[in-house]
Amino acid sequence: MKYLILILLSTMAYADEIVTDVGLGSFGSKGSSLSQDKFAKVGIEEDIWSPFKQKFNVGGWIDTRGEGYSSSAFGGYQIGFEVSNNVVQGSVWSGPTLMTSPDQALGGVFQMNETIYLGIVDKERNSIGIAYNHFSSAGLEMPNQGRDFIGLSIKCPF
Repeated sequence: MKYLILILLSTMAYADEIVTDVGLGSFGSKGSSLSQDKFAKVGIEEDIWSPFKQKFNVGGWIDTRGEGYSSSAFGGYQIGFEVSNNVVQGSVWSGPTLMTSPDQALGGVFQMNETIYLGIVDKERNSIGIAYNHFSSAGLEMPNQGRDFIGLSIKCPF
């Protein structure tokens, strides 16, 4: 199994403020090396009703390995649930995503995007932790191999 390296740099606002997040990284999946795949995303996040939030993401990946895999851009919406105290912060996100170029890992333009985050919080509400990001068609279209991203996430009050 190959590993994914993903660095997410985020600015985090609390209460009813808007949050921006930026992610950069690369991943390795079946038959690829980390140098063949690159990933980037930008998002805007806001509170719906504490602890529920919504996020709009756009981004894409470059996949240079060929063999039926392709690069793609994506745009999506996620609803999330976030809990935090003075030490730990965790969140789960899920929502629909549209992509531009289906390939042998992701069949069809409609995908689901799930994200899990777990981090440590300091006194200024900065957070550093691990983020897992998964794209798949949720079995609605084939193939449904999916794409996974795991990496470091840093969040700072805006």
